[in-house]
Amino acid sequence: MRAATSRKIMSDPRKSETTDATELLQAAQRSAQAEALVSESGRELSAVNSLLHEEAQTNSAPKVTEALVKGKRVEDKVNEASSHLTTITNVLASELSGRNELELQLADSREDGRAAHFAALHDPLTGLPNRTLFQDRLEHGVAQAIRHGWALAVMFIDLNKFKRINDTYGYEAGDLVLSTIGHRLSAGTRDEDTVSRYGGDEFLILLSEVKNQSDLPRIAENILNMVEAPCDLAAFGAASPVTMRASLGISVFPQDASDPPGLIRKADAAMYSAKHKGGRFSFSR
Repeated sequence: MRAATSRKIMSDPRKSETTDATELLQAAQRSAQAEALVSESGRELSAVNSLLHEEAQTNSAPKVTEALVKGKRVEDKVNEASSHLTTITNVLASELSGRNELELQLADSREDGRAAHFAALHDPLTGLPNRTLFQDRLEHGVAQAIRHGWALAVMFIDLNKFKRINDTYGYEAGDLVLSTIGHRLSAGTRDEDTVSRYGGDEFLILLSEVKNQSDLPRIAENILNMVEAPCDLAAFGAASPVTMRASLGISVFPQDASDPPGLIRKADAAMYSAKHKGGRFSFSR
């Protein structure tokens, strides 16, 4: 025997839309009825006033009685019209409230979608583009470089002996160092460039348009200076600001590689070359 299962019953939006349309149609009909009643009441009040005027001239009791009867009918019609107007007001208020609620839900849904999209493409610690987004930016950059005939560069940065930070001061201190360096790199590069936390203590930078390759050593030095600026870890027990050292490798399109994976591999290899030789940065060879 199959186990019993529970199913969440979802409301049918089409049924809700049909209900709303029906209520609005009924409200429109009531509005027309109220308008007709008000018009009739006006005409009958005019007749009542005429009768009362004749009574005042002739002192006729029957006409007073007729005027009172008509006045009661007018009162009933006015009350009916008021009832219709109250219903119309309630329906329109409900419709407005429903539309406002729907707009709020739509805004929340859009915000959730934007947050999910951002989370899928960015590193949660630093907020920098992750590997996926960096790869997409690099593919786009290569396509643009081919179209316009310019060069671009990839810089691969690795923090030297970063594990000591975690071992000495704890992982929260390490996270602070990574987020601080990520912010420095993002603030110190051009808007058209991309800084990515590639993983662990590794960062990648895409220089999307390199007009003069002779500028790359200067740019590399500036980037390393940003990375190696002291970090205040006093909250984690550091007696003095901590300075990180880094190694940086550079690959250039199109001479070092013609595709994004190749450019990243060449920059990675250049970084290890700089690390093993004790230098600050190295170009791909």
